[in-house]
Amino acid sequence: MKKIFFLIFIVFSFCINAEKFSGYIEVSEPEYVLIYETNGLYTSDEANGILETAEDGKYKVVDNNTITYLTIKKSKFHGKIYIYDKESSRLLSESGFKNGIADGKWIDYDKNEKPRSIDYLKNDYIMKREIFVNGKLVITKTFKEGLYRLP
Repeated sequence: MKKIFFLIFIVFSFCINAEKFSGYIEVSEPEYVLIYETNGLYTSDEANGILETAEDGKYKVVDNNTITYLTIKKSKFHGKIYIYDKESSRLLSESGFKNGIADGKWIDYDKNEKPRSIDYLKNDYIMKREIFVNGKLVITKTFKEGLYRLP
């Protein structure tokens, strides 16, 4: 009986994610390269080493280990980015961007899809960080001037 409920849960979860991400263009590496430091998705030509900015749109980027859902607007990340484990379909993290700048909640999930950490960002700066253990908040740190996201 437990196995049936588990199977129904997995199918239901897949249907929810499939609906949530309908309309995304599926691409894969090495033809497409995600470069987080410059907030973009690029098409690549391995033979010539040429990188070109991907067209605006919603993308599902598949690599060896993960599936990433993202939106490109004016050649930059915009909106939420969701990263799932390819094998288990488990949500690993979600982050937010506004016109290529990190903004909003950045959540890193544990193996049970409970938050491990949440960073609250504004204009590429971490303003607050929360650390969780087994889904329970254990540490909150506020950065008065903000902590730059990329050292």
